[in-house]
Amino acid sequence: MYLLFAILSSVGVSLVMRLSEKKVKNNIGMLVMNYIVCCILASNLHIQNCIPTISPTFCMSIINGFFYVAGFVALQYNIQRNGLVYSSMFMKLGIMIPILLSFFVYKEIPTLFQIIGLILAISMIVFMNYTDQSIPYLPGLILLLFAGGSGDAMSKVFQMSGQMDNSSFFLFYTFFFACVFCFLFMKYKNQHIRKEEIVYGLLIAIPNFFSAKFLLFALTQFPSIVVYPTYSILTICILGVVGVLLFKEKIEKRTGIAMLFMIAAIGLLNM
Repeated sequence: MYLLFAILSSVGVSLVMRLSEKKVKNNIGMLVMNYIVCCILASNLHIQNCIPTISPTFCMSIINGFFYVAGFVALQYNIQRNGLVYSSMFMKLGIMIPILLSFFVYKEIPTLFQIIGLILAISMIVFMNYTDQSIPYLPGLILLLFAGGSGDAMSKVFQMSGQMDNSSFFLFYTFFFACVFCFLFMKYKNQHIRKEEIVYGLLIAIPNFFSAKFLLFALTQFPSIVVYPTYSILTICILGVVGVLLFKEKIEKRTGIAMLFMIAAIGLLNM
């Protein structure tokens, strides 16, 4: 149930982002508002219980908050430099970072079926997004893969640290420092928050918070090689269906084939 709720929350974030495309001019300001509300949700409206102390949880929160914003900045940069297609593909391929971390550091040994499922899932992500166009700047895409994947990996690091009783503390300071880094970046870009950024920031915050929270708890129930690909693939598939039903978007033949194989990959990952 944790994994299912994390997926549905992630879908909710993407839907609000989709609805905000034509109305929000300052995405950074929207993220600032989002992180402020996430901080309130993580503290359960009791900020006094989140007094900062120099602890492993506090340090992991700072790193996680940095990767949250670094992933967003890297995504924006790559969309401008490399286009949306390759940027989206490398962002999704970031799931390899927490999976490799779990394998080499935490010795989560996958089964043969899970290995096949992972290879199939990654292959379909590449197949679905591949174009014949050349990549203008590969180092930027590698940076995006690392930044986005490292943010996901920090949830695994925290889960394995034995600090799960401090999950609200971890989430609060993750969003707090993400907000600080995002605000500084907004000021650097000389941008301002308008009412549209406030409204959509509030709408994104609720599913965004619960996506992070439920994903964290899902990692206590299943190994990373099951959680991360399932989370990513089902989010893609559900968004594809929602896009057709709500926004009258058309699914290309290549995308439809890739989705079917990715669903098969989920079955293999859970064997």
